[in-house]
Amino acid sequence: MHEAALSGNIHFGQFEDLAPATFPIDAASSRFRYLIINRATGEAQMQYHIEFTTNDRRRFKFDGVKYMQKDASGLVKSIQDLLADYTTLYCHLTDENGNELGIGYLKFRTFEDLAATASLAAFLASFRITGTSDPLIQLQARLRFLAFTAQFVQREYDPLGFVAAVGR
Repeated sequence: MHEAALSGNIHFGQFEDLAPATFPIDAASSRFRYLIINRATGEAQMQYHIEFTTNDRRRFKFDGVKYMQKDASGLVKSIQDLLADYTTLYCHLTDENGNELGIGYLKFRTFEDLAATASLAAFLASFRITGTSDPLIQLQARLRFLAFTAQFVQREYDPLGFVAAVGR
């Protein structure tokens, strides 16, 4: 399983009567699962489970899924499909009793402009490698993550058409 702990804050443009609202993430209860295979569908997913407490001590859960499967063919459409899957999150917000309070569709503007691309770079730089302070081992871990991602993208989306070209 490819799982990581989440820490930091969750920010909402509007949360109930607060605009904007930022709450600390409960790092002990929050997780991110990267490219997990859904046994029911056989499709890869990115799963976010974030728990947080509001200023008035109420707890909430934010669960989101990115569905990572190829839906289009052809070079341009395949790349567009890949980018859409990596930047689209379907989410649910529940209270501490499991009551669904809302659903959402988040679209990350990761590649739309220079500021968004810089935000992606900051996101990647925020990854923490635990269990070692050795910079070489940390670099190797980051490179393995990138290689794993590249391998998945090539196998699932074949954005450059290599598989189709080799199969001819």
